[in-house]
Amino acid sequence: MFRKFYIQIIILLLLGAYVFYSLERIMVSHFAYGFSMIDFVLDSIYNLAFIFALVLALLNYLQTDSKKNLILFMLTGCIVFSELVQVIYFYADQNKIVQAVYSLLLIFGFCFSYLFINIKEDKYILE
Repeated sequence: MFRKFYIQIIILLLLGAYVFYSLERIMVSHFAYGFSMIDFVLDSIYNLAFIFALVLALLNYLQTDSKKNLILFMLTGCIVFSELVQVIYFYADQNKIVQAVYSLLLIFGFCFSYLFINIKEDKYILE
């Protein structure tokens, strides 16, 4: 798998590192406002786990190319991006639109999880 998707894996790792770095910069700028070090570390581990789950879901879809794994990737993407929007809501901009986007992404994520549970496994037919 690593030989087949070598470039994609490097790009995903760089993109994941950049997103994680950006999130850390947002959180560090608000760290002095009463957040403890344990909150910062736990939030960092939580964000890193979600980014890692998104990367794994995309690699799983690229490797198997099935409808079920596409829905799994979309499910993971909606939930990860809803968590990223939630970080923006908590640390940068407490706007109602940002909160609505967070809620919509989370709802779509749970809709995709329902589809993921109920879909039958079938491969795409490439011609």
